[in-house]
Amino acid sequence: MRLTTFKRLFAILGPMANRRSMHNFLLAAEITRGFDSPFLVSWSHAGEDIGLNHYFKHRKFGTYIDVGAFNPSKNSNTRQLYQRGWRGVNIDANEDLISDFLIERPEDKNICTAIGSNSEYQLFLFDELLVSTTNKKNRDFELSRGRKVTSQRKVNGMTLRNILDRYFSTSRPTLLTIDIEGADLDALHSISFETLEPNRFPEYLLLETAPPVSNSLAFPAVELAQSFGYIPVLILPMATLLIAPDVM
Repeated sequence: MRLTTFKRLFAILGPMANRRSMHNFLLAAEITRGFDSPFLVSWSHAGEDIGLNHYFKHRKFGTYIDVGAFNPSKNSNTRQLYQRGWRGVNIDANEDLISDFLIERPEDKNICTAIGSNSEYQLFLFDELLVSTTNKKNRDFELSRGRKVTSQRKVNGMTLRNILDRYFSTSRPTLLTIDIEGADLDALHSISFETLEPNRFPEYLLLETAPPVSNSLAFPAVELAQSFGYIPVLILPMATLLIAPDVM
């Protein structure tokens, strides 16, 4: 075994000192039958990052806005991009989640705010942190599934246009990904495409959708994007990737 292989092995095993990391390592070993062939790792909820990694495989650097970022690793659409050298802005309305980003994504901008057209929102937190929402219809849906609201709080709101003007005033983000439990349309509206110069449109949008394909293209946020010229290029199990018309 070459020296570089030993170095890589020690680099992998070093962080395994804690029980949780070792559990994940052993689980991966079981799934891959002892690492007998190359395999892909996904951090996303439904493999969205694998789709993005394949689509952007020739793009070494890029930028992103991750709305509803939730966690630097768990269910993250942007962790793989960050590891590859991309940098961007992570946004979540739950202030309890931002501290992990400050530690694990120190080269990103990490913001606690709701994204949408209002200056203030009511955030509903559930016993499953992943499904916190500002959308009352989505709140009622989660309650009908048996989830419980553990708390609710008022949070500040900010438009996507504000984010673009503050962090992308002289450029455009490569990717805008939105996954905020039923509030996606309000968030996308807040970019104000009507008055935004086309060369400042995010190059790609990753919007939450669901199968079948016909339903994915009929989601309100996807229809809004298409009305401004965005073209669907990749339909994933729980999201759709669209490209700006001038990037094709």
